[in-house]
Amino acid sequence: MESDSVERIDADWINEWISRYYLCSLPTIYMYKLSIEMNLAFDLSLAKGYTSQSQIARVLTEDWMSRNSYCPNCGTDQLNQFKNNLPVADFYCGVCAHQFELKSKLGPSMGKKIVDGAYESMIKRIQAIDNPNFFFLTYLRSTWSVDNLMIIPKHRGFNL
Repeated sequence: MESDSVERIDADWINEWISRYYLCSLPTIYMYKLSIEMNLAFDLSLAKGYTSQSQIARVLTEDWMSRNSYCPNCGTDQLNQFKNNLPVADFYCGVCAHQFELKSKLGPSMGKKIVDGAYESMIKRIQAIDNPNFFFLTYLRSTWSVDNLMIIPKHRGFNL
């Protein structure tokens, strides 16, 4: 019996949608990840001891990503987590060395703005040769679960 927070992701539907709207398809190496069952719920036991809503969200979303993410660049099953407080880097792939930054937001959509602590360091990091890929995650507080996850791959030569 499946819980309400576990959803089956239909890889065929996703691939059809991507090909229709983006005129491309995902490489086969990634498709096996899209057809597994994924628990979208956060581990609320990790929030004990925190009072700040932003700290609770950070702890819960980073834990969820560390348990459920994989490298979209090379397909490695798990990403490693950097130590906290590194400027614009949360995860990295131990195989291809790609870096990933997680941005999370309460609510059903990311909206028009992404809140970040240090604007100048973010801009420098995005323009760097080793700029990160981004995970944008939205979550619902009513169920303490992931609502949406979007991956934005890094792009070399991007200048603001």
